[in-house]
Amino acid sequence: MNVKNMFYGAILVSAVWAVILLSWFESSLTLSDYLRYESVILIPCLLWVAVYGLGKRYLQRTSN
Repeated sequence: MNVKNMFYGAILVSAVWAVILLSWFESSLTLSDYLRYESVILIPCLLWVAVYGLGKRYLQRTSN
């Protein structure tokens, strides 16, 4: 799987999560609440993409 595709996947998951949160809380969701809930999903996704990308790059360098 391509790292760039995984990054776009993390952004897509974040957008879907935003829609779910906005429909769940309707209009009572403030920006700080949204960012707190968003970081629960987005930060682990981006960390996974970063670790996967660095690991893949490291394995390519060591295999040569």
